[in-house]
Amino acid sequence: MEDPLCVPPLDSGTRIPTLPAVLRSTSFLARRPVLGVFTACLLSLGAVAAEDVLRELREKAANKDPQAVSELGKRYFTGDGIDRDFVEAARWFRLAAENGDVEAQVNLATMLTEGRGVPRDYAEAMKLFRAAADSGDPLAQVGVGILYGQGLGVPKNLTEAARWFLYAAENGDGRAQANLGVMLIEGTGVPQNIPEGIRWLTQAAERGNGEAQVNLAVAHLNGNGVPKNPAEGVRLLTAAAQQTNVVALRHLGVLYSSGGGVQKDVTKARGYFERAAERLDAEACYGLGVMCRDGVGGPTNLTRSVQLFRTAADAGLPAAQYNLASQYGRGQGVPQDFVQAHRWMLKAAQNGYPQGQASLGLMYHQGVGVPRNDREAYKWLRIASKADPKTAGPLLTKVGASLTEEQIREAEAAATAFKVTEPDTAKP
Repeated sequence: MEDPLCVPPLDSGTRIPTLPAVLRSTSFLARRPVLGVFTACLLSLGAVAAEDVLRELREKAANKDPQAVSELGKRYFTGDGIDRDFVEAARWFRLAAENGDVEAQVNLATMLTEGRGVPRDYAEAMKLFRAAADSGDPLAQVGVGILYGQGLGVPKNLTEAARWFLYAAENGDGRAQANLGVMLIEGTGVPQNIPEGIRWLTQAAERGNGEAQVNLAVAHLNGNGVPKNPAEGVRLLTAAAQQTNVVALRHLGVLYSSGGGVQKDVTKARGYFERAAERLDAEACYGLGVMCRDGVGGPTNLTRSVQLFRTAADAGLPAAQYNLASQYGRGQGVPQDFVQAHRWMLKAAQNGYPQGQASLGLMYHQGVGVPRNDREAYKWLRIASKADPKTAGPLLTKVGASLTEEQIREAEAAATAFKVTEPDTAKP
């Protein structure tokens, strides 16, 4: 009897997705330092004197002193010398913002994008970012660009996003330079101009922007817009990894596991995957799961591999869903459970993973974890055969022999109608 949990064989070694051509910055605004002159006084004074300064700050804020109003918002936000209270921080930032305080406008706008201390409101955040951006504040200009780029609070407009990133980039903002560089390389919102994109990425990388370092590293690794230079790519990834950039950590794991641009070192690869997995990076969890399962770069740990595959599977990674199903089916690192094996194999199949589709077909054919259903088995084997006819084809013929012509027509129609499920991994 064929093993339904091994068709085709399980992934082995340290195979994980290859490096993409470019990587887009997706995180929102970096928090600017919010502590000002009053905080400096408080930190340099004793407890009694600090309390006096705080009392004076409250009195001035109550009298609508602009500097004190903004500073009190910062104090409530950071919780230094006062109980941390995001609601109060937002209230004071709002008063300062209404008086034209640019920094307060940016701080309140950022809180509105996060739903911190106030209900999330991208439209109001855009108004505040735009007011500060019109005053020339580069962080606000980045905020406007991101909201336009993601269509938050305003209709999505990549051309406008690029325009505001350019303003901020010219003002020396590394995040804007990184985003603009990627957009120029891709031709997103602007005419494609790879050399210009590389120029902006280089500026941002030299400023220490981790996302730019990763994107520029990938360009060097792939020879995209620059001569192929794996050593420079690894140098840039290492610099970004020193900032705990999770994408850099994961990619270094890929490179050291395969020997791409560096001498192969699976122990070092496992260490990089470990650091990225600690930050719940799905692909790093998958790569580390494979290494723990197979004892690559360290001891075999089947229980850990199940935990890692589950984290990546919950994030929607089909390869992890397939491997988690396989370990449930074999009882590796977890009590054997064919129902759970079917559940995760179905997810992998629905997410377009050919190995999962072929294995799911055999599970239906053999009645493993689910009642036997050769029509459903035929459907999944037909779907899998489009990607791997050599493996799925013979199995398809075998299962088809047990079906009527009408059942085969129905299964063929179901296979034709199949559409890959796009896993929803977006975070608010």
